[in-house]
Amino acid sequence: MSLNVLSEGATFGELVKGIDVNDIIIMGTDGSSPRTSNSWSPSDVGRSYMLQVTQNYYVGQNPIWHDEFDEGSVKYPNRIDFELIDSSEDSDSIVDQYAAQSLKLSANIRSAPIPINMNGKAGASALRGQQGAPLPGRLVFKPWAGPNSSTYMVQSKSITPRMAQRIEFQLQSEFGEWLTGQGYAVENVDIPSLRGGLAPDLYCRSLNIVVEAKKSPTRENVRMAIGQVLDYQQSMNTWLGASTPDVEPAILLPAEPSSDLKQLLTTLGIQLYVRDSGDGFTRAC
Repeated sequence: MSLNVLSEGATFGELVKGIDVNDIIIMGTDGSSPRTSNSWSPSDVGRSYMLQVTQNYYVGQNPIWHDEFDEGSVKYPNRIDFELIDSSEDSDSIVDQYAAQSLKLSANIRSAPIPINMNGKAGASALRGQQGAPLPGRLVFKPWAGPNSSTYMVQSKSITPRMAQRIEFQLQSEFGEWLTGQGYAVENVDIPSLRGGLAPDLYCRSLNIVVEAKKSPTRENVRMAIGQVLDYQQSMNTWLGASTPDVEPAILLPAEPSSDLKQLLTTLGIQLYVRDSGDGFTRAC
């Protein structure tokens, strides 16, 4: 769910329209009344369902419910589409304590969608299927396409318009082309997340690395890249599961950073790729 709909005063419609493709939805039926206590547990849910959104909010034109067919009109045009991932009467396998609290709150406010990660709680186990196994097929791999690295205009009320070069995008594109030229399989990957979708700069299946590129080797850029690429690595490995070799993190820079930053990357197990003296790239640590 898009975080921009979580601000105070968001309407029911804004919450529904904030649900995105690939979002995971937890639904519950039966069980204890959500109005009987201040807190809820997974055991209070009679049956739980885990769904993945395949089409975000749209206005339907065709009847789908029995009373719509009986009356020959569309009574419920506001819709999202989804596929069933899992369902269980043993709700502990799908719902954790944070998801249970979100279900309770939702049931008390006309079934409005309530993000599980409200108040900073991620509810990670709610993203897992039976016996804690990662859900299959949630990562979306696509043929690699480099970003547009053309020059663009930056405008601001406080500064005069200036021309800026998308150095980072150009670096990504050239690195992807270089990997492809070496015979490596390069892809784009979309990673579903409770914080919203994640999109690494590229994923090299042959080297099993997920890559974050930055336009310069400054400390600020390297620190930012570390946080991003470790987030990508953690999320991908969670979805892929224990039966798949762990994806390794890598950072792409136009030149080597200072020696202490290289040591930091080595300590964290993050690979570093930089431009070489020719037209290619080399692994620097």
